[in-house]
Amino acid sequence: MERIRTRHGVGRQARRAWLVACTTALALVAAGCASTISGVAQTVPGAAPVTSSTAQTTGSTESTGSTRTTDTTGSTETTESTGSTESTDTTESTEQTDTTSGGGGTGDYPTTPRDIPATPASEESAALLESRRLASVVVVPTFVDADFTQVGSISTLPLKGPSALVVVLNDPVPEVARRGGMISGFAASRSTTDSDSGMVTMVLQYGTAAQATKAVTDLTAASADKESDTGKLTVPGYDKAGGWTGKSSSGGTYSHAFAAAGEFVLYSWVDSPADAYDQPALIAKAFDAMTASADAFTPASGDALMKLPTDTDGLLAHTLANTGDNATVHDGLYDSSGVLVWDTDPIGTKELFADAGVDIVGLGRTNVYRAADDEGAAMVRDAFVEFTLGTDGGWTEFSPDASGEPKCAQQALNSVYYCMATSGRYAIELSASSESDLIAALNAQYQLLQSI
Repeated sequence: MERIRTRHGVGRQARRAWLVACTTALALVAAGCASTISGVAQTVPGAAPVTSSTAQTTGSTESTGSTRTTDTTGSTETTESTGSTESTDTTESTEQTDTTSGGGGTGDYPTTPRDIPATPASEESAALLESRRLASVVVVPTFVDADFTQVGSISTLPLKGPSALVVVLNDPVPEVARRGGMISGFAASRSTTDSDSGMVTMVLQYGTAAQATKAVTDLTAASADKESDTGKLTVPGYDKAGGWTGKSSSGGTYSHAFAAAGEFVLYSWVDSPADAYDQPALIAKAFDAMTASADAFTPASGDALMKLPTDTDGLLAHTLANTGDNATVHDGLYDSSGVLVWDTDPIGTKELFADAGVDIVGLGRTNVYRAADDEGAAMVRDAFVEFTLGTDGGWTEFSPDASGEPKCAQQALNSVYYCMATSGRYAIELSASSESDLIAALNAQYQLLQSI
């Protein structure tokens, strides 16, 4: 789910987009499941539509078309209609412990950590792990221009392989990327509040710098659209970049380009009314930011991919997981920079995370934020709930009898509950469509974190 706007500090504001627990069919007034929100699609020649998230006030949820299969190791795969496949590499514990540390027990939720293999069980799961790491390399469009605030809910995701590129770019680009040696990637997208303009940023990882350099030429050719392109694009400061400019179906103009940076191919696309933005300059700014982050990133390829750690300090094993059709490619671990791709105000939230010392985040049925200390966790808890209560939509304070000193809000009319709690240096975030489920999940998550 895309996170509710939150406030922290005096005169400072952090508005976040979040992926809390799509196990319940609900949508918050300023939020909704990232894999299910439908917004205003922008049709762009040569590129797949970018969908901006919109506020939802109903409890309806669209089908993602996901399916679940289980292999002999007990790991699960969820394949979405986007072509992205997730392997969670987990054997989920089903042991429950009824707790009296909060009212209502833990229901059917596990209270013992999952058994997660130390390294990926398959090449697909390894590529997905790497793609989540790349969330910290891609630049959020809001950092390029503050006008781009609305999260593109469908086209912001880890790309576990070339087939997932269909979310961002039309055929034959995915096949060209596969032949060229693409390993994984990450895409982020935003639109303006009126949906008239949009921006996509993306990083694709290849096995070698030579492959990435060649891919720029190949991908540029593959993304050409004879019907709408009006010419080649020149990106300031990037003489070897390749791209196109043209007229979009909305009557505006678009520009998009590829550039190499070591083993990476950088990509950016901008669509807007004519003359609304200096599109080549925006793309150059995005490339500058991603080049800097790519330089600081150590990619894994070949044998190193299969040696990637699947967990960090046991946080994922101790985070309640989404199960069945609710599991998505988003679920997993991110650093405090990477998780900002879903944030409605990444600039403000980045500041909050710095103040609280948040370094890693586990996304699943609950979201778990690891702060520097107990005080930092309480800061995150208080900030998120404070702003939620200040938004429109009929939010009122709610005090469940549950573990973790929870602070909560509810929309009684829509039966929507949102809660933050703490367990030591960890802040817990979750939502539910019933009070009993909220309490059970909160108690279970609290117990899990007591053993980390």
